[in-house]
Amino acid sequence: MFCSKCGKEIFDEAVICPHCGVPVKNMEVQPAETAEQKELKAKKRAKLFGTLSISFIFTVLLFMFSGLSTIGESAYELYDESQFGAAWVFSWVALAFGITCFVQSSKQKDLVVKYISTIIFIGSIFSFFCPVFFL
Repeated sequence: MFCSKCGKEIFDEAVICPHCGVPVKNMEVQPAETAEQKELKAKKRAKLFGTLSISFIFTVLLFMFSGLSTIGESAYELYDESQFGAAWVFSWVALAFGITCFVQSSKQKDLVVKYISTIIFIGSIFSFFCPVFFL
């Protein structure tokens, strides 16, 4: 049984919720989530964080490759420090979303979702080190 106030699982014999103290007589019996529902939620979160990670990866690549039309000059001379700083911040965010996507997909049975999230994770690692390559 689950508490109607805090949502935490409690024993069926409990008189009050041990987490928030609400009396059991006010409790509504809520069915526990099925494995399919948990997997569906994890799949949705993996897609969300994968999409966010991809958008930040492309933002980092846009920052880093936008001014590389001149060959022979060092990249540090082509960019100012604020562009490196912005790319570095976006690369951290891309890495965080990539890790979250990878962890959420590990709860999946669908191999396609696992493979795509692994590719996104590898791309986020590349985008994380991308600003370092140009220093």
